[in-house]
Amino acid sequence: MAETYSGDIVPSYVRLFESNGTSGYTRGLNEVTFRFGQVIAQYAPDTDGNFNKRFWEYDVSVQHVSEGGAQTQIVYPRCQMASLFGGVADHIEWTPRLSLNAGGSTQGKPGLNSIVALLCLNSNVRQALIVGGLKHPGLPQEKSNLGHHLVFEFNGIKIDVNKDGEFNFLRRGPTDANGDPISEDDKNANASAAFLKGGSLVLANGTKTQFLSIGSGGADVKRVDLTAGQALQECSTAIETFESQAPTYLSDQVWTQK
Repeated sequence: MAETYSGDIVPSYVRLFESNGTSGYTRGLNEVTFRFGQVIAQYAPDTDGNFNKRFWEYDVSVQHVSEGGAQTQIVYPRCQMASLFGGVADHIEWTPRLSLNAGGSTQGKPGLNSIVALLCLNSNVRQALIVGGLKHPGLPQEKSNLGHHLVFEFNGIKIDVNKDGEFNFLRRGPTDANGDPISEDDKNANASAAFLKGGSLVLANGTKTQFLSIGSGGADVKRVDLTAGQALQECSTAIETFESQAPTYLSDQVWTQK
């Protein structure tokens, strides 16, 4: 058992905390903690729910944990995106992912909405900025043999720089919040471009049935390899159209598919 300052007797399992007299209003103006949460709503600049009428705004649900371990979900309203460059000529604009079944969690696991990091301007919870994101637990496990590398993917556009400095670009088509193509037309949309070590460049269509390779075998090899299963037509009238079912090797010519 324990005794309060007023002399009241309370059970031992009830924890006592001395109030610091801080009101909810005061706490709202003293938010200095680095927070994170999930985006649960978005407001376009031309909609009634948007306050600033210039930039996208987002509601973010943040989990607060008290000293006693109690957990509370608090919504930080109308958060804006921080700017990487802060200029007019130099800027980046991107939107967090918001799935159709917005918010919520399933069996204690975060949903598919973007998990973002927040900081508040002048410690005001109503002026929170999205300053980045946290790695989503739904991502696959990272591999240890990739070495120094970069992987970027946004709405089906994937960029990969591997440990050899090779640059790969892949267009998968627009994706849903789970990373799957939205349209059936984009199931085989995997058009790609690869800048490989040795100086060669390879372009390929989504089904990998048509290729254009420049400098294959090394940058010093002055050869252009073109592979197609249909007719080829040269952009100049000086060379006639011909049919090709096998890889065709052409030098010092520029070709387009018919």
